[in-house]
Amino acid sequence: MCLRCLPITSHFLSPHQDIGGEDNIILLTAIRVVSFWSRKLTVEWELPFTHVQGVTIEDTGIRFAHKAGKEHDKFVYIPDKSSQNWFFGQIAGVVKSFNVKKRMD
Repeated sequence: MCLRCLPITSHFLSPHQDIGGEDNIILLTAIRVVSFWSRKLTVEWELPFTHVQGVTIEDTGIRFAHKAGKEHDKFVYIPDKSSQNWFFGQIAGVVKSFNVKKRMD
C-alpha cells in the first residue's frame, strides 16, 4: 500500500486541539486520507476515497468535498502555496490509481 505523509503545523484553534506545539499530520494512503495529532496520536478525522465527491485547492488549504454534503467536508490547512500544490499533486496521483483499481474490481 502506498503511504505518503505531509506534516502540517496547526495555526488555528478548535475545541479539541492542543495548542502546545502539536503538529497535525495528514496521512494519504491508497484508499483514504487521515488527519491526526502527533503528540497524542489522536485521529481528528478520516475519509475514505469512496466518500469523496471532489478535491479543491482553496486560499489556505485543500478541501475534500464529501458525497453526503458540505457539512461533512474535510479541510486540510496548508497556508504555503507550493506545499498546497505539491500535496494536491500527490492526492491526484493516489485518487487516479484508486479510481483505476475501482473500475477494475
